[in-house]
Amino acid sequence: MSEDVCGNSEGTDDSDYVCVSMKVKFMNGTEEHYTFPRRVTEDDTHLMMTKIQEALDAKHLVIDLGSKIQIMPMHNILQIEMTPPPVKLPKNCIKGASLL
Repeated sequence: MSEDVCGNSEGTDDSDYVCVSMKVKFMNGTEEHYTFPRRVTEDDTHLMMTKIQEALDAKHLVIDLGSKIQIMPMHNILQIEMTPPPVKLPKNCIKGASLL
């Protein structure tokens, strides 16, 4: 069985993918950490930004974990942090900022 770029036993080992790390911080102070492969082509960066915008507009964040899914109400989420960020970001994004 091959591993994907995130080291998961299923998926792709295609060099067009990067491993994205995502941290979800909840209103009660807890956090969940996820990794998932993401294509790095221009079309897929646009698709990722579209998915992020859809998630922000949705009532729930749904994460497919393979053998199960997690459904989290957006009103319980304080912050979502992703590394590396998509190349294409919303127009209202402040670029070049530093966290102090």
